[in-house]
Amino acid sequence: MAKFLGNLFEKDNPAKKLQKEIEGMEFKKQSLVSAIESEVRTVKQKIDKELYQIGLNVYTRYLNGTYSADELKEHFNEIKTHTAVIAEKETKIKEFSNRYDEEISILRSNPAFQNMQTKTVHPPAAGAGVFCESCGKPYNPGEDVFCIGCGQKLT
Repeated sequence: MAKFLGNLFEKDNPAKKLQKEIEGMEFKKQSLVSAIESEVRTVKQKIDKELYQIGLNVYTRYLNGTYSADELKEHFNEIKTHTAVIAEKETKIKEFSNRYDEEISILRSNPAFQNMQTKTVHPPAAGAGVFCESCGKPYNPGEDVFCIGCGQKLT
């Protein structure tokens, strides 16, 4: 029943819709950033591999007395390429973050969202059960995900 009422109230409450949209944007931003950060880690592993090969080449050639800097240029070029890819990915991360942060900021500046955030918090009665930290409405921790009073995500 609480879920039904929560859904009913949510359809008519623009602040709750904004809150959901903000949460969706924050999730999308984090998903995109995480994917790019994973790509960066992969490229850094390639750099580590090239550095290992450089060290191995230098050491082997040194032991054999045939050290040649020309043989290392290929590894240096690979590292340079990988470093450029990392810089490009980090720029993309900043662009995604800035874009989503700007959109989230615009949504948060909406008067409906502002009103939801400035509601007076009513402390729960002593010994009364589990209550929303934002507005003081009771909720069922096993059933409810969002407060039916203010729309705040319940922890």
